[in-house]
Amino acid sequence: MTWFKRKDKEATASPPLVCSFCAKEQAEVRRLIAGPNVFICNECIELCIQIVAEEDENWRERIIKMLQTWSFLPSNPIKNLNEDTTGTP
Repeated sequence: MTWFKRKDKEATASPPLVCSFCAKEQAEVRRLIAGPNVFICNECIELCIQIVAEEDENWRERIIKMLQTWSFLPSNPIKNLNEDTTGTP
């Protein structure tokens, strides 16, 4: 009779993916975007956007123009950006 050593499920599981900036796990955020050996969550992206917007007064206008050229976005991306997507009134 041959005996096989059973592998421990936790020992073979890969570690959870975490944001390289805030260290939140993938399950704690809405989106985790991968780069070369790094990850960034949607919350850190939003914070970066706020920082850049505060430092560059023309930034919002440039972003709006850029979004309007992207064909994969809904027909009115600016309207969608202004809508509340959190589900709170």
